[in-house]
Amino acid sequence: MVKFLDDMEREKPIRFTSQQLRTATENFNILLGSGGFGTVYKGVVSNDIAVAVKVLKGTSDKRIEEQFMAEVSTYNGKNPSL
Repeated sequence: MVKFLDDMEREKPIRFTSQQLRTATENFNILLGSGGFGTVYKGVVSNDIAVAVKVLKGTSDKRIEEQFMAEVSTYNGKNPSL
């Protein structure tokens, strides 16, 4: 997981604090969906950019880490449905 996040750092992703995510999602108020690994909420960050925030279930589980990495690495930055 650390290596993956380090690799992502080179691509300049934006990291948010838990407080920033609570603010952006209006305290996780707008539910978009949920699944076996977590729940996804709609949020809005600076410049009125819509985002989806996934709150993972459980603790440090290899399957959860792999799912997270797969989702982040396949994101193309273009999802007008948010």
